[in-house]
Amino acid sequence: MKLPDLIARVAGQLEHAPERVTPRFVRFLISQGVIDGPGGSRAQPAYSEAQAQGILDYLRLRDLGVPLEEARAILRGAPAGRFKAALGPGLLLIVDPASLGPSPDPQAAAAQLIQTLETLLSARKDAADAP
Repeated sequence: MKLPDLIARVAGQLEHAPERVTPRFVRFLISQGVIDGPGGSRAQPAYSEAQAQGILDYLRLRDLGVPLEEARAILRGAPAGRFKAALGPGLLLIVDPASLGPSPDPQAAAAQLIQTLETLLSARKDAADAP
């Protein structure tokens, strides 16, 4: 697909701010190694679904507060160090892939995260209710 088609494809899947996907933004992601450059010739570059998905994945990571360098490592499948994701005001998730082991169970990790958040919020409510 051509660059305008790639942009339309990505922008059509964004829930908010589709205008943030521009030719300049796509070229920036390529220059930073977040997505691969186009195939085809220089005169007629061809983009793929993989590049569209890479842009969408990067934007999701960026919205979570993951810095560019860490997002690139995640999307490229490189073993990344710790990365941080802002989940909301006052809530920062730090993930250390090396500590997760060879095959972590996402459901178990999510359940543990939910339990931890419930405990923290309950303790906060109890502290606010105390005289």
